[in-house]
Amino acid sequence: MKEYKERIADKSLKRRLQGKGAVLIEGPKWCGKTTTAEQLAESILYMDDPESIHQNLTLAEIDPKRLLNGKTPRLIDEWQLAPKLWDAVRFEVDHRNDLGQFILTGSSVPASSEHIHHTGTGRFSWILMRPMSLYESLESTGDVSLSELFNSPDQISGENHLDISKLAFVVCRGGWPRATDLKGKTALEQDEFSIPVYKGFHLDKDIVGIKFKKYDSILVLSHFKGHEMAGCGGALKNISIGIASTAGKAYIHSAEETTDSVQVWSNLPKQDAFLESMADACKAIITYKGMENMAYVNVANRLSIDCDFNAHPKEPEMNDIGLFFSLDPVALDKACYDAVMN
Repeated sequence: MKEYKERIADKSLKRRLQGKGAVLIEGPKWCGKTTTAEQLAESILYMDDPESIHQNLTLAEIDPKRLLNGKTPRLIDEWQLAPKLWDAVRFEVDHRNDLGQFILTGSSVPASSEHIHHTGTGRFSWILMRPMSLYESLESTGDVSLSELFNSPDQISGENHLDISKLAFVVCRGGWPRATDLKGKTALEQDEFSIPVYKGFHLDKDIVGIKFKKYDSILVLSHFKGHEMAGCGGALKNISIGIASTAGKAYIHSAEETTDSVQVWSNLPKQDAFLESMADACKAIITYKGMENMAYVNVANRLSIDCDFNAHPKEPEMNDIGLFFSLDPVALDKACYDAVMN
């Protein structure tokens, strides 16, 4: 078992339990909410445990108080599966008249409010967790703090041994706790899946985030402007590069030579191969999701010739044009291109 890496939220959770009857920890999936809460919990209820989920949900309907029994602080993980637990926890906090009774954790997707009749004000404290900072993942010394940057900018000093290559790697990997314990490509390939490309120019697959599976429909909102590699950026570039995972972006940019986000820059293909690879990725996305389930909006304003990722883009050389809407991304980008050229 991996050693627990201390989180900034640890001290906050402990302090808030000393001041409120219950604490709700919110944040994206996989950011470490449950693991952090487990460090202080004296008893735990995993609502989504496959062996007891049906029993838990039934009890939450007919006798939610029974689920709250246990040593305190009692952690109730994925509480939002049974929204009635919210009012049950609030009621128990009121009648026990004690602090630090419950810790609730769950995904950032809001629970149904149908069975929630109280806001929790005065009983609950809220903590919003994010993925790990470099300090939390033990990749920064923490010598320099943000407060010091503002309060004493002339007296800042620190040392870090990460080179540019390593910095690029950790930026692409992100701060997901499980990924911080992994190395190389394995760390970059977390939480993604491949969509096949049928009869593509170069790609045999497109690689996207795992949550892409859950969306029934997609509205693609894009800033139409210039781009150093693609010529212009709009709906098609957003569908291909924007939806791709870190590995998928490298795969497209290199025309399937590599999925390594560092090595990609030494494996760039000719421009036509890159453009054709973007077309392959677009084809995969639209085929997988269904053209009838996608709509597109291009915003044609601040029309610089440079990409939005350019830290110092050239100033626009023409007036704003406006908004373009379509159910066909090719027609949409073509209409924007024609408007620019004319």
